[in-house]
Amino acid sequence: MIKLTNVTERHIQMPVNMLAMDGVTYIIYEPLRVLINKLKRKKPNWMFEVRPSAEKRISLEATAFCAVRVREDGALLGGVSVVNE
Repeated sequence: MIKLTNVTERHIQMPVNMLAMDGVTYIIYEPLRVLINKLKRKKPNWMFEVRPSAEKRISLEATAFCAVRVREDGALLGGVSVVNE
């Protein structure tokens, strides 16, 4: 299972069925992480689930996720993404 190395917040989650590749570090793109934490302060019931299809390889050893799904009480509300340049 994938573990995000720069995430300690419980409201940012990984899909259960995602598998990690050996030797690769996975992170949330930092501007997205900052935005998620701002949204969480305004909407405390929201949970954020990483979208695996929105990943960007930033080096041979690291992959950054640039989008999340937003859920509240199990219902999908939509998504948030940022451009990783």
